[in-house]
Amino acid sequence: MLPFAQPNTICGPYRTSSDGSMIFDVRIFDLHPCQFGAICNEFYDSKHVQNYSHPPLCKQWCLTGTCTQMNEIVHMFSFIHRYPCRYGAQCKDINNEKHIQEYEHPFYCSNGGYCQDTSSDHEKAYRHLPMCEDSQRCLKYQEHITNHIEKFRHCIPNCEYENSCVHLHEREHYENYKHPFPFPCLITPYRCPLYQQFTMAKEKQHLSSEIRQHCLNFTHVCPLGRNCTNNDPSHLETSIHVLEDGELSNKERFRFLFDP
Repeated sequence: MLPFAQPNTICGPYRTSSDGSMIFDVRIFDLHPCQFGAICNEFYDSKHVQNYSHPPLCKQWCLTGTCTQMNEIVHMFSFIHRYPCRYGAQCKDINNEKHIQEYEHPFYCSNGGYCQDTSSDHEKAYRHLPMCEDSQRCLKYQEHITNHIEKFRHCIPNCEYENSCVHLHEREHYENYKHPFPFPCLITPYRCPLYQQFTMAKEKQHLSSEIRQHCLNFTHVCPLGRNCTNNDPSHLETSIHVLEDGELSNKERFRFLFDP
């Protein structure tokens, strides 16, 4: 981020207006200095900045995102440091003008409409274009229509239910959303004999390779649901822990239990 992109910033012989839309020549002592300097909490108040001058942004902070003089009182009083928003690109106030003036937010992902990374770390680290309603099925995306791809993101979003998804047998849902588990067994829940043998066995290495391979390749519904205390990585990766019965609607419960 360059200093000149920020409102009410002095850079060389110029200063931007309080809304960042105009550039003025700097006149020495044209306004009385604010007594709070860089720690002023009214820095983005348009009425306040019309009456008082404030220090410029820290150049090192603007260019690198870090500052080696953060522990020096004089430096911190003499230069403004805008802190990053703790919510990153997932901030709900990212379009709030006052909020974005006070806190730094990530840049847009360089992959634009082609970005496929939906990991939580990436989603927080970068802003993204709005999602195309047709996702990867979008005809314009498949035909590489540039002006459309530059405006919308085309990726398969993560399922909001994650490991608690009850729509595991709905092919359209499974194809339209990413899930953190392998393809579900067609006869789960509660009807897969291989999974029943797998969960009941104390020494799983003694089971046949067919049983072990099946339970690793396909996801099954854990009979303990949210009450499960098994933290084994392989179990967490291949099991669905559904919501309590009281949290499911009658329609969802019927479909989940009887629609393979």
